Amino acid sequence: MGRQVRIGIDVGGTFTKAVVLDDDTHEIIAQAVVATTHTAAEGVAAGVIEAFRRSLASARVTPTEVVFIAHSTTQASTALL
Repeated sequence: MGRQVRIGIDVGGTFTKAVVLDDDTHEIIAQAVVATTHTAAEGVAAGVIEAFRRSLASARVTPTEVVFIAHSTTQASTALL
């Protein structure tokens, strides 16, 4: 296995963002931003997958090198407000 990474993905009302961190150093090694896919047949999951793919491609790592995924959304908080 190559470099081990952690990835965090946040679904916002406008954008879905992903960040890739080196698991050892916690250095940010890649980021991706895509429009939140409200109208996609798959819903916002389509944007989550695209942000995941783009960020890993930018970091030049494979999905097998991901050891942790954190997912969050600001949509629920915004809806309550």
